[in-house]
Amino acid sequence: MTTVSIIIATFNAAKTLSKALDSVLSQTYQDWECIIVDGVSKDNTINIVKEYVQKDSRFRYISEPDKGIFDAYNKGWKIAKGEWVYYLGADDCLNEKALSEIFVNKLDNFDVIYGNVIIAFSNGDVKYQRPYSPTSLKYKMFACHQSILVKRDMMEKMNGFNIVYPISADFDMMQRIYLNKGIFKNECPQTSKLAKFKQALR
Repeated sequence: MTTVSIIIATFNAAKTLSKALDSVLSQTYQDWECIIVDGVSKDNTINIVKEYVQKDSRFRYISEPDKGIFDAYNKGWKIAKGEWVYYLGADDCLNEKALSEIFVNKLDNFDVIYGNVIIAFSNGDVKYQRPYSPTSLKYKMFACHQSILVKRDMMEKMNGFNIVYPISADFDMMQRIYLNKGIFKNECPQTSKLAKFKQALR
């Protein structure tokens, strides 16, 4: 089984998608697949996707109408072959050593892995965003979705994202995992291990 399935939801993402896909392709960790779930883009998105599918068989895609980003996310995890599921924004990118730093550890006993992100702004400013404790899920989202990986088995147990919540289905998902006694693991608690995930310039 593949270790991690990286899922990218796209809709008219041609301007930024190549940077996101390049960041996947440049991972020092090799046991991944990347699934692009497209909502029938009208720009050059699919042509870009096809280029990467030809470059590396670990990329695959579907393109069909959906009911929003969380519906696309659900389609992604349902066809994922990985033990872990990670959602990458079409306008974001991964630090090249992100997955290597995470999967160097034994993580069999955990349901959710989380950590820190770097937010890079178009004016050159950089902000490090650290997560809250998962106990905060009683009332708010505890971490940036770009720093969260979830066991595929847990996604299935939770029946995926509830698309009734078009904006906060990720919070709803994390809260349900927490209330169902899911086991969370902070994979970068030390300052020296910041920057596993990086958001692209906007």
